[in-house]
Amino acid sequence: MSSMTTAPLFTAAASTFEDLACLLPTDQLDEVQASADPEAEAHVAFTGPFAGTLVVRMHGRLLPLVAANMLGTDEPSQSLQLDALGEIANVLCGNLLPLVAGGCPVFDLEAPRVCILTGEESPPATLPSASLCLGIEHGWVEVALYLKGGLPA
Repeated sequence: MSSMTTAPLFTAAASTFEDLACLLPTDQLDEVQASADPEAEAHVAFTGPFAGTLVVRMHGRLLPLVAANMLGTDEPSQSLQLDALGEIANVLCGNLLPLVAGGCPVFDLEAPRVCILTGEESPPATLPSASLCLGIEHGWVEVALYLKGGLPA
């Protein structure tokens, strides 16, 4: 599997959180952020010039903050929080793929699959092609790109 730099991942993730949720992520975690418990994750599978899955995993009770900022409401329901995470993952994936593929390739994105995490999940069976962690407020977000067969030559 071809490895890639995390620069496109950071660019897409930072701009998505800034534009959709009015949050300014950093590429470093402090002690409080690093110790935050897992909360929820979203998976967006895609096909096109290459195929794979983007995973966005939140830690530290960020979902209420992200959803409140996106929706302009103080106390979004858990359902709305999960919808907001799915939208973040979908937009992030849509922003990332052209950066990775170059030009204006066409990709088909599946609907995001979102789930609440318990902290007892097994680690993924494969390593991502690229991943990074972003510090946001009192928590952090992990963004991982899994490519099937790597990038085309």
